[in-house]
Amino acid sequence: MEAIGGEDRQKGAWIRRRRWWLGAAGALLVAALGIGVATAWHFSDRVLVPDHSSWARKAEVEAVRPGRIVLARDDDTERPGVYGLEWPGGHAIIGKSARLWACPLPT
Repeated sequence: MEAIGGEDRQKGAWIRRRRWWLGAAGALLVAALGIGVATAWHFSDRVLVPDHSSWARKAEVEAVRPGRIVLARDDDTERPGVYGLEWPGGHAIIGKSARLWACPLPT
């Protein structure tokens, strides 16, 4: 009977070691996932937030007519695209620039 008791102790020790290693592996997995999520959260703004640093900050409005806004001509305003204007107390989004005039604007 002693041999059976010795086998039970060895089996019990093996089960305890196995549980310890499984618990340690589970804890490492949870820690690695947490670090991965935190890293992804921290750097997500580089993917999700566009870089507007090259945009013109100030463009001069030369004229406002019904259905039309005329901006001063420069490299930034001559690029086709959708423009947004801000002023104290408000803002607007201007649709695609319809035309670029080759002639100078009347003053």
